Amino acid sequence: MMHQKIEYIHHNPVRRGYVDESEHWRYSSARNYAGMVGLLEVTQEWRERCLAGDRREENPTQSVGFRI
Repeated sequence: MMHQKIEYIHHNPVRRGYVDESEHWRYSSARNYAGMVGLLEVTQEWRERCLAGDRREENPTQSVGFRI
């Protein structure tokens, strides 16, 4: 589900015709996911776990250091 949402966000500037490729949008994390340097640091731990076969859902509040 997370991958689907991120892909949707990455492709919005392409759909709107602002850029030809999502990595060309300056403010997109698509650059980070493509192995390029982006404007901000992007945490991809969830992606690495998914690629390794760990499909457990993560509590997003725990991944950024919040306690409930």
